[in-house]
Amino acid sequence: MEKFVTLMSTYGKGAGIEFDFHGTVANTLNAHRFISHYQEELGPTVADEIVNSLYAQYFTQRAHPSAPETLLKAADDAGIDHAKAKAFVDDENDGLLETKMSIQEQASNGIDSVPYVIIEGKRRDFTLVGAKETVKPDNKRHDGFPSESSLVQRNRQPSELAVFKRMFRDTGGLDAGWVGHFIRSNPIYPYPVGLQILGKFYALIADTANGAWSTLPTSNTRAVHYGTINLWFWSDDPLVRITWEFVRDFAARMHMETTRGFMALYDAAVVHVATGMMVHIRLQITGK
Repeated sequence: MEKFVTLMSTYGKGAGIEFDFHGTVANTLNAHRFISHYQEELGPTVADEIVNSLYAQYFTQRAHPSAPETLLKAADDAGIDHAKAKAFVDDENDGLLETKMSIQEQASNGIDSVPYVIIEGKRRDFTLVGAKETVKPDNKRHDGFPSESSLVQRNRQPSELAVFKRMFRDTGGLDAGWVGHFIRSNPIYPYPVGLQILGKFYALIADTANGAWSTLPTSNTRAVHYGTINLWFWSDDPLVRITWEFVRDFAARMHMETTRGFMALYDAAVVHVATGMMVHIRLQITGK
């Protein structure tokens, strides 16, 4: 935690922000309800002003993230009529159901963190998860963003969002009832060679997990190594048991995705909706 505070404080100072990490940690549902209401009623510009105020209050002034006074201060900063804003804040049921439904919809899409930005392209979507450093692109448009063609040239494989959509939503998931998302993914090069090696790797895991490994005891961790390729499965809950059937099904699905062109190192998480059981999955090459 100390390293995190030091790192984020350094980043903040570089952007002119003096972070204060000693504020109250609390449920933000009411803040989401507030933002959603005014984004719908007054548009994204006003919603941005609200978010900027809420962030400033929470991260630099130790304000409660969704207390009435915090929300009303954000309304004042965004130029919203104070009396109308207070009436909405006081009625905690106004827009609550719609907000919960919206959150559930995004959770079912595998989104559980912010920022999560999907840039739609003609050939594939480009997904950005978490804070990103800005870099000078080699192919600029007038607004400073890299053109879609340069993004496609850098990575022609299916997007990670499309991969997990097929694996966990369109098909009903591994043994049904699972949702998942990539926390991080990085393409592997050279592309054709990587596809061949990863395809064999996943096929080997699927076959062995269905055979020799199937009689081995279960645990909350699984590790498979093949040369320099390493695939880990683990749960933070010591009571969770990751079965070889789960490993087999995951490997079989990923083998199918390599035939579609997906080739990347990744950190992923899958959650069983009914039980809340979470399994972390990591593919890594030694030295990477």
